[in-house]
Amino acid sequence: MTSHQKPGLIRIDARAASSNAEDYNKTGARWKIENSAVIARPGYGDIMTTKSYENYKLHLNFLVPEEPEWVKNEWKGNSGVYIHGSFEIAIHNSFGLEPTKRTNGALYRQAAPIVEASKKAGQWQSLEITCINNTLTVTLNGKIIQDKILIKKQTLYGFPASQSGPIRLQSECSKVRFANIAIKQL
Repeated sequence: MTSHQKPGLIRIDARAASSNAEDYNKTGARWKIENSAVIARPGYGDIMTTKSYENYKLHLNFLVPEEPEWVKNEWKGNSGVYIHGSFEIAIHNSFGLEPTKRTNGALYRQAAPIVEASKKAGQWQSLEITCINNTLTVTLNGKIIQDKILIKKQTLYGFPASQSGPIRLQSECSKVRFANIAIKQL
């Protein structure tokens, strides 16, 4: 892709597609690890836990990369964290933007963050997700951005909705870095 082309849909390599847990367990993850961070590899599928979780607290740090000027809107730093493999908390470079159902920390296409708490691209950010009985509280960089929101409908490309499932990190179209990932069952 040259710098003059607009971004478009990236087809996922069929060997790395994680459209269901059974396929994923056969292929494994093909993301890079560098300086204690796992780096999303666009086109190589998502990564997810081998265990399922129901009630838990998830902590992780992430860094959205600085993108070229021609990359626009929700394509900047595009990734996500799937709760139960079904419900996506969006990760985007949305520093300084008004919160929407597609910006950083949104329950993707369902609930906008209460407040915009993102840092600039290229800076590490802290995300905490508490999931109890399919109710989410999300903290971004120390600020509550989703407060006890009941999740019902799976996100597009999410696994069928359920009360438990894997935690899935999305490989969309940006080389988002993840580090310091910790899961505590409640």
